[in-house]
Amino acid sequence: MPRIVRSLDSLSGDKLFNGGVKIGPNRGRISIKLEQQFHEKVAFNYACNKPDHHILNTTYHLSVDNSSRHVVLVTKDVNLRMKAKSIGLMAQDYTTDHVKDISTLYAGRRIEENIIEESIDRMYAEPYQIEMSELPLTKPLLPNEYLIMRNEKNLPLHL
Repeated sequence: MPRIVRSLDSLSGDKLFNGGVKIGPNRGRISIKLEQQFHEKVAFNYACNKPDHHILNTTYHLSVDNSSRHVVLVTKDVNLRMKAKSIGLMAQDYTTDHVKDISTLYAGRRIEENIIEESIDRMYAEPYQIEMSELPLTKPLLPNEYLIMRNEKNLPLHL
């Protein structure tokens, strides 16, 4: 079962989902809407056989039926956002997945300082390997991570 379905189920608990469920203070509600007949404004401009146009239609109905509320279509799909705006719907990009600080991303490598000189020397001689247990790593390696091992006397060695 997809994680989103489990999350929705836990949000709604033992309540009906027909009025929507609050997703947090000042964060709005999440609802599941059933299919509706295509609104004439949507049907006139967009074919009824595309899933994105069904999303557009549902959002349009929400905005018309709840004119006193602020209805926004949130999607990563730039084409759908443009279509929404063309029929008078507010639309925004989903931005919570944007990286605020690129330096926090996993680089796939790390630098380990003060590696014993003999360990680095053995990496240059057959069999060109050492046991991981011989390295004083600050934390365990991650899958596919590589090391840049340094000491004050040897040049960096890339593994």
